[in-house]
Amino acid sequence: MTNIISVCFMFEGWLGSDRMDKVSAKDMDRFKTYLMTEYITRNGKHFSKSTAIAKLVGLKRYFAFLLENKAIPTDPTRNLEIPKKKVEL
Repeated sequence: MTNIISVCFMFEGWLGSDRMDKVSAKDMDRFKTYLMTEYITRNGKHFSKSTAIAKLVGLKRYFAFLLENKAIPTDPTRNLEIPKKKVEL
């Protein structure tokens, strides 16, 4: 399970700001691309698709929390499309 707090810190570091009220949908799309294709882990590999999805879901929950508590005026993840996990039988 992905730790939402660590994902938030990762996002803030990538963004270069802790101003979540200034995050746009475009920022979220760029971060999604970063997670899915560019980020390299400590062992020199990319995240698996399921790990990247879990991190994006964590960010969606975080922004929903901020919106619910009126810390941000709009949710930049509202229209963020998260890839589906491949289900294997």
